[in-house]
Amino acid sequence: MFVKRSIIVATIGLLVLSSGCGDDIDDARSVVEVASVAENGIFVCGIYDAGQDKLFPSADDIVPPGHVLVRLQNRSYDDLITAESLEPFGDFVVTGVQVEWVPVTGSTSGEQLANLRRFDYSAQYDVMIPKDSQVEFNVMVVPFAMKEDPYFQNLVDAYGGDGSTPPFTAGARITFTGHDSGDEREVQFSGFAIVEFIGVIVDDN
Repeated sequence: MFVKRSIIVATIGLLVLSSGCGDDIDDARSVVEVASVAENGIFVCGIYDAGQDKLFPSADDIVPPGHVLVRLQNRSYDDLITAESLEPFGDFVVTGVQVEWVPVTGSTSGEQLANLRRFDYSAQYDVMIPKDSQVEFNVMVVPFAMKEDPYFQNLVDAYGGDGSTPPFTAGARITFTGHDSGDEREVQFSGFAIVEFIGVIVDDN
């Protein structure tokens, strides 16, 4: 679960593409945009969370999930298009998500990027964005398999890790695939999250 913390200070970049654009105005029923990723902050990804006692290592340590909250917006391309929600060309359906790791200039080394890219992935989704509305849902950016990998385990000096991997920052490009209701033509649009990899999260809130 994503928790917005006081140390989250930077904003993310958004890559916004309209859906279904073509030569005919009827080809553009919806414009689907990424309204926010990780609440427009840096997603702080800890391999472990120190838990309620704020001590590490200790008995209440947990491995937090690597979900990033995204908010998508579906707005009408043309006000003259009067399709209602749940009718053809009224809603937009997200059918897939792809996560690709990219460098952040000055913050991501070649070794770090190579280890991240082993965990690029695509997954099927089924999320409907009603006409003229916004919908929030979670995207798994850092799977548990990544946190169990030795390179990322070494962000900590405990539980089998040796502390040899320094904290670092990278970018996650999240590409959404989907289509308008009543139209099988697929379109894509993307958002971008900055992810800070650290060993342990100690929540002061």
